[in-house]
Amino acid sequence: MADSLRNELLASGVRVSVAYPPDTDTPGYAAEQKTKPPECHAVSRAAGDVLYSPEQVARCMVHGIEAGAHHLPSPDFGHNVMIAASAGLTPRRYPVALECLLAPLVAKLDAAAEDLRSSAKNCTVHTFAVDVTDYAQVCEAITAAHLSIGHIDMLVCCEGTSPPGRFLEQDLSVFRRTMDLNYHGTVHAVKAVLPHMVAARTVGLSSYCPTMCAVRGLADSLRNELLASGVRVSVAYPPDTDTPGFTAEQQTKPPECHALSRAAGDVLYSPEQVARCMVHGIEAGAYHLPSPNFGHNVMVAASAGLTPRRYPVALECLLAPLVVLALRLFGWVVDSAVVKAARSRA
Repeated sequence: MADSLRNELLASGVRVSVAYPPDTDTPGYAAEQKTKPPECHAVSRAAGDVLYSPEQVARCMVHGIEAGAHHLPSPDFGHNVMIAASAGLTPRRYPVALECLLAPLVAKLDAAAEDLRSSAKNCTVHTFAVDVTDYAQVCEAITAAHLSIGHIDMLVCCEGTSPPGRFLEQDLSVFRRTMDLNYHGTVHAVKAVLPHMVAARTVGLSSYCPTMCAVRGLADSLRNELLASGVRVSVAYPPDTDTPGFTAEQQTKPPECHALSRAAGDVLYSPEQVARCMVHGIEAGAYHLPSPNFGHNVMVAASAGLTPRRYPVALECLLAPLVVLALRLFGWVVDSAVVKAARSRA
């Protein structure tokens, strides 16, 4: 969702950042350890099994926000490397006074507010107890915050839970609760705050793109869980395909999305072309299924992170400098096209 919102809000002056905190010494982390399966502990040990303090993590985030970073840095160098390797077309990392708090636990919220008042001089702190899964509550709290402090300059979405467990053993209610808090809670907060931040209405694909990111995240998690089971998982990234769904999209597609498509070549593929590539990838045992669009394949390879890669390692290492330059250039072309379309509409 952060990537989609960043693209939509390029011309509005509102900045979007996303954080990737490592294992942090919080009550939530301590609770996770009680249900964490052996595979998750093994992954943590393989990654160094380092536990960071909330102060270390927050300090890195604040530095990133002050520097205008989209991907906020982490105190864990390995995290930063993986984020850079998965950045795709988003801005890459390499070449505060807090006035309002929203939280569901009143006692902890008041304690946090007192800490801020005692440690930060000339800092006015307002608190609002709210359940972020309830959109009406969030809107009421944001409106009250806006009336209390005036202009809202920054929103930090830090709600979330991580109930570890194996996919086949966890009840569906766990997935719904986690999605409702971690994702919908963020959607609720952003949806309530943005009207106070943006004068002009912005539109795009922010309801669609995050759902596909969730599917990719689920596929990555399932692949890791099922490594020893013999069950294979693959992910497809179809380009614009000549289907009834694509035709229906064109009726409500905003100018910014048309501009983005034109910047990407505006090529429409037949269902047969797309399906043929997917079948070839499945037969080859690929995790990231190929697309008939070469640019798509390059972007997928550039954002593969730790997942299996489609091209030989030697070839990727050889082409890496050229790919980084090409993605930087293409990212600039796309951003410019979106900003131009947004300003012409305004």
